[in-house]
Amino acid sequence: MIFIDGNHDGDGPINDAISCAEYVAEDGMVFFHDLVFPAVARGLNYFREIGWNTRIYHTQQIMGVAWRGAIDPPEHIPDPRFEWDIPPHLNMYDGSGFLI
Repeated sequence: MIFIDGNHDGDGPINDAISCAEYVAEDGMVFFHDLVFPAVARGLNYFREIGWNTRIYHTQQIMGVAWRGAIDPPEHIPDPRFEWDIPPHLNMYDGSGFLI
């Protein structure tokens, strides 16, 4: 498992994703924090584009996961006290506990 919470601007997030991808086990996952930032979402998009499974989690800053192999990411149920809005740059993703 890899957790990416690094640079939030420009090519930083996608470069983090590309750099980490070669080190993930065949049964592995990569988590992203702060997907509210479009540049960070580019990192998750990279994994989606190369054929990995992807999902987002409705948390305050929106998290996401990319995974492959015989592994399942954790489930998450968004806090029902909040009405969660999906930023337009994430509307193509499935979310944990709901479908977008």
